[in-house]
Amino acid sequence: MTYYCYQGITGPTGYKGPLYIGLTGPTGSLFLQTGSTGVTGMTGITGPTGVVGMTGVTGPTGSTGYTGLTGVGPTGIAISPNGVLQVLQSTYTDVSTLRSTTFTDIPNLSVSITPSSASSQILVILDVKATGGRPCRIQVLRDASTIMVCNSPEGSPNDTGISQASTFYIDSPNTTSETTYKAQYATAVAADSDVFINRTFTNSNDYRFSVSASSITCIELL
Repeated sequence: MTYYCYQGITGPTGYKGPLYIGLTGPTGSLFLQTGSTGVTGMTGITGPTGVVGMTGVTGPTGSTGYTGLTGVGPTGIAISPNGVLQVLQSTYTDVSTLRSTTFTDIPNLSVSITPSSASSQILVILDVKATGGRPCRIQVLRDASTIMVCNSPEGSPNDTGISQASTFYIDSPNTTSETTYKAQYATAVAADSDVFINRTFTNSNDYRFSVSASSITCIELL
């Protein structure tokens, strides 16, 4: 007995169901928060001091200056400026009177000097204004020793000027100890008339009769 198979007809496609799309949600906010600043690190150790640079080259020596002028003493003695070690002076500006043949100190005409070397010489310059009825005798002492003597001429009551006794002496004291040079005066002939220092024979308050000054200067020389 023969069986026959028959395929049935395909039914129609069913309707598609409705498509529903959900709503899109809101976009999220981007929020970034900056963190706090970190702690500063410790200061590093100071490195060693660098090596000191070399000293620069010394510049050339400047030119030598001109030689100073040569000094001139009272009677033309040449004194090099480099040879004068010290100069001391004493001045007497007052008036004094004496009637005696015995030497007496002229006030303030004294200089004490301490030589720098035993080989030094001392140039003693004396300038005394003196007059009187007799010649005035003047001497210079080193400590207690007389080293020079001079005279000023006598005057008269009518004289309106003053005689000047100026002299110099180069002494070699041969010491480094303090040495004193001083001036003294006396009547030269007889003690029968006055002699005067720094005034005329007639000490009148008159423009014709002058008053002067005396001095002693000591210069140490090499």
